[in-house]
Amino acid sequence: MTALRIGIIGTGFMAQTMAAAIGHVGGLAVGGFLSRDWQRAGTIAAGYTGAKAYAALEAMLADPAIGAVYVANETAAHAETAIAALTAGKPVLCEKPCAITADQAARIAETASDSGTLFMEAIATPFLPAVAMAIREAASGGLGTPRHLTASFGYKASAASHPGCYAPVGGGVLLDRAVYAVALARLVMGPVDRV
Repeated sequence: MTALRIGIIGTGFMAQTMAAAIGHVGGLAVGGFLSRDWQRAGTIAAGYTGAKAYAALEAMLADPAIGAVYVANETAAHAETAIAALTAGKPVLCEKPCAITADQAARIAETASDSGTLFMEAIATPFLPAVAMAIREAASGGLGTPRHLTASFGYKASAASHPGCYAPVGGGVLLDRAVYAVALARLVMGPVDRV
């Protein structure tokens, strides 16, 4: 069986974390890294058998050896990158937030639908066993009717350790961290009817 080779767009902490995780999943392999800094991509790719370094998105997306992509570049570029990959027919796992605006998110959904290509935002919370159980219980009525949800997400962070939390062009902490609590609220309590 030939492994599905994943092209990783970005070379930061999450990109490297995902690359390490791919090595633990049968049937998957790291196909390459894309970075504005081609040398950095090459250095990281050298640690993975058969992985390439790419200096341009178009080159990665045109490579038939790349079967899917993981988008982990700067937040402000997630939507544009995901749309390009979907247009090229590559399934996409996109780091959160997938978009900065509702219009960008709608364009991603439309492109995925039009191309018949899988798109998924990388929010792991719903897949955590305890959270999945709570969601099932809420959906079945086992928790009664949920009326209020309180959530917090906190740890020490600085602009150096967690730049996404401090990047206003990428939505800052609201889109980088609060998305977890909002996603949980929607899964447990349903669609938002007013803000």
